[in-house]
Amino acid sequence: MSTTTNFFTQLKPLLEKGLDFTFTVRAQGDNLIVGVRPDYGKVENENFKLIKPLLLTHPAEKLDEGFFETITQPMETYLDVAKQVETWTADVKTKGEKVKEEKSPSKSESKPKAKSKPDSKKTKPAPKAAATPKPDPNEKLKATLDDKLSKIKELALTDPAAVVTLATEGLKLISNKKDKQILEVKAEFSQQLKKANEALKILAETKKAEEKDAKNLAAATEIAIRGKKFFEEGEYQRALDAYRKAYAIKPLPAWSQDITTMEKAIEDEKAEKLEKLIQSLVTEADAQRKGLNFPAFAATWKKIKELKPDHPALATLRQAVEVVINEATTKQLLDN
Repeated sequence: MSTTTNFFTQLKPLLEKGLDFTFTVRAQGDNLIVGVRPDYGKVENENFKLIKPLLLTHPAEKLDEGFFETITQPMETYLDVAKQVETWTADVKTKGEKVKEEKSPSKSESKPKAKSKPDSKKTKPAPKAAATPKPDPNEKLKATLDDKLSKIKELALTDPAAVVTLATEGLKLISNKKDKQILEVKAEFSQQLKKANEALKILAETKKAEEKDAKNLAAATEIAIRGKKFFEEGEYQRALDAYRKAYAIKPLPAWSQDITTMEKAIEDEKAEKLEKLIQSLVTEADAQRKGLNFPAFAATWKKIKELKPDHPALATLRQAVEVVINEATTKQLLDN
């Protein structure tokens, strides 16, 4: 006999939003412990993927009844944060590329200086007999240095570590040379080495900041997910405390909006409790009026006024008691 379930039908909307899932299930007494680990593949940051799975511990029957209702909101919260991390990572990457461009040598620096042309108007000396040119002992070295400089200029924007290696090798080759042309090349190698080291320092600091920020984001996200659960269970103060803690670690705009929502929920809950208390006092005061127990009525009326001086029930109760006793007595009873 076949059995039809709608597990995958309910899972499909979450998958269509770009989430992947890893589920783990194990038994513990009469309960099942179900682990749900979400993954948003577009986030390249590995630290963000260290978020702990959502664990549900319930009997199998209860899991059948409310599994997807329980996991949907935490998974959507995870997805919202993951998309913000994706945007943030892309922004950091763009800033890193700009830093590399700022540290790269300008085109004007790489152009050799033009040699001055001899004055054609000066009297040319009489030609001498051609002499056999002496071989340049540094010719091979100059070719090697030119090759390294060419590679350095190719890699300056993309691989500062390789530039450091090439420039260091070049400086070692000419450390003891005194040839004027080689000394000019030495100055260029030194300049390229300095720029590459500065770029590496900036990249290292950027990477360190990214790793720290990603770890903070992962920790803050776990706290925010707990806060979301508290809010759904009606524990508004615990939810507010959790979101404030998450926001202190990583001030995401979405969490700021959630904090505002929770603060309003707490205020609404306080107002509702106050109104229930006042209504019970109104009922008590009305019974005291009908029983002609005016001192007790006055005490209850004043309690209502202390709780909410502008509550409309105060005027209604006052008018009702004035029907029984005159206005002057009512004024003396309630206003003193």
